[in-house]
Amino acid sequence: MGRYAYSKEEKERNKVMYYQHRQLCDMQQQSHEMRAQLEQRISESESLLQSLGYSLPDSSRQTLPEVQNRKHKQAFVESWEDIVRQAEAAVPFEAGLEDLLSQDEFEKAYRELDTISREFDSCTGLRGVDAAFIAVAAALQTQAALNLRVNTS
Repeated sequence: MGRYAYSKEEKERNKVMYYQHRQLCDMQQQSHEMRAQLEQRISESESLLQSLGYSLPDSSRQTLPEVQNRKHKQAFVESWEDIVRQAEAAVPFEAGLEDLLSQDEFEKAYRELDTISREFDSCTGLRGVDAAFIAVAAALQTQAALNLRVNTS
């Protein structure tokens, strides 16, 4: 693991993201391989047709066209607990964001966060203590509203 401390829920999410990332990479690799095989078969078929004396259309085929108008199947949605169990079985170690993102991606994210913070500060004029005060006030207001709703129910 890296330098970040994750809660139990964050560890679950990280493991699921890592597991699904691996699945997507595998699917992408299989897709590339199948596409290459199809291109090879098409080329072989075209060569065979030409050797048998058939002429192919003038507009030569570049590559396989992207599939359009696919019929959409009804998606089966698994429960979060089932997804976590699958990830736990497939990923026997604790996965972190460091396993998914490169150092460059982390640095870019931190730069973007700094930019957002500077823009927020310049737009609102709020600085450290002011922002903290507003956050605490909003949390207290939310708690008061929840207590009021519970008491009136």
